Amino acid sequence: MAVGDIAKHLGISAPTLRKHYFHSGKVNARLAQKMALSETRARNMIRLQEQADKGNVAAIKEMNRITDKIEREIIEHEMADDPKQESIGVKAQRALDANSAEDDLSAELDKEASRAFRPH
Repeated sequence: MAVGDIAKHLGISAPTLRKHYFHSGKVNARLAQKMALSETRARNMIRLQEQADKGNVAAIKEMNRITDKIEREIIEHEMADDPKQESIGVKAQRALDANSAEDDLSAELDKEASRAFRPH
């Protein structure tokens, strides 16, 4: 969107948009789009909340849908922030698997040996 279109969408003038959104003096259209979108969504949420407060069932349902979606996104983001185990290389994984298999085999052989030498 052009600066004029963004300003029109927000209901303000282009100079006001530049003054409040472009602090560095350089126009960053991507940032302006994100900020305009956020403000528009905030205004719509306020309108929706006003209708929900009046008892509008459709508005209440929509508010619940939106808040549930936001809550899911927050949870997913928090889960994604959990530190993940570093992956190891193929050779290292094969060595670990081999050691594990060797340990399992030794345990099984010890178990069989102890059964064979038990008095009946």
